[in-house]
Amino acid sequence: MLSKNLNFNLEKVKKNNSPILSVIMPVFNGERYLPDSINSILNQSFKNFEFIIINDCSTDKTNYILSEYKSLDNRVIIINNLKNKGIAYSLNEAIKISKSDLIVRMDADDISLPNRLKRQFDFMNQNPDIAISGMGAKINNGSIFGMPLFKPFLDDNQIKSQLLFESPFMHPTIIFRKNVFQLNSLSYNLTFTSAQDYNLWVDFSRVSKMGNIIDAGIIYRLNSNSVSNKHKKEQTNFADKIRENYLNKLGINFTNEEMIIHNRISKYEDWFSLNDLIQVEKWLIKLKEINKTDSIFDEIKFSDILSYYWTRSFIKCETVTLKSLRFYKNSYLYKKNNINNFMFSIIKNKIKQS
Repeated sequence: MLSKNLNFNLEKVKKNNSPILSVIMPVFNGERYLPDSINSILNQSFKNFEFIIINDCSTDKTNYILSEYKSLDNRVIIINNLKNKGIAYSLNEAIKISKSDLIVRMDADDISLPNRLKRQFDFMNQNPDIAISGMGAKINNGSIFGMPLFKPFLDDNQIKSQLLFESPFMHPTIIFRKNVFQLNSLSYNLTFTSAQDYNLWVDFSRVSKMGNIIDAGIIYRLNSNSVSNKHKKEQTNFADKIRENYLNKLGINFTNEEMIIHNRISKYEDWFSLNDLIQVEKWLIKLKEINKTDSIFDEIKFSDILSYYWTRSFIKCETVTLKSLRFYKNSYLYKKNNINNFMFSIIKNKIKQS
């Protein structure tokens, strides 16, 4: 029996005909972590929501687990795909049937912290001009030294600047406004079998302000069966294409060599030589000068982001010598206090893992 895993209040919750939030979660063969993920949503301090779970033709015990929860809590809504359709299709379908204007993402192997939904609902209420936002996260990587923290950039200009290099959001922490999504004909692009979220954030950036809450909203589980690990090469290729498309949409010209170095800046596992670092500096300074002329982003915020990636590029040097250190610190891009200690620890941790 599954009952021993149902660690939420079993008393039926009366569902409002118009839920204030719609939580959407795709799952494929997620039996191992699924009960913990579902429990973390049903136990939220904020109660007025619907929980739409898309079962993408699972072949394990996922269907049985979902049936048990649906019978115990009428906020749970199950969609069963007759064929495996993938994450993008499943999320688009969940958004279509959702009854709330505020859509919250969740993954079937993560855990939402108890006040996550309340924090995000309050934030969106207090910032009606922001159409999409995320939160920080605790990273469960199995380390005996505890869980490192992911703390995102908070300012709209910083977030949109960071989009040049990588996703500024952790996907399962996202909340967005359905009306903005629909009015601008946005969707998770089915042609991207990976990195669909990154592509959607770029589309959102063209039509709305963006934000983040720095505090952790979820415990994000790193495991070998995650989509990002299973399809890492494919995901990398799609992300490279998204970056190229974003630069083109912003009217930023680049050579093939500059595009290669730009994509390499974004990858944690790509080590740099001193000569690479020289090429990175040239490209980042070019971006800085283009922005100064064209006013694409707020100049100060964009400068902060470029300095962040300058420091991250230096950290990725294969061998740190006095010469490379001097080159890094003498650069026009260098800012002593640009990156906080937490971001340094995340970067170092990811490099060590790779």
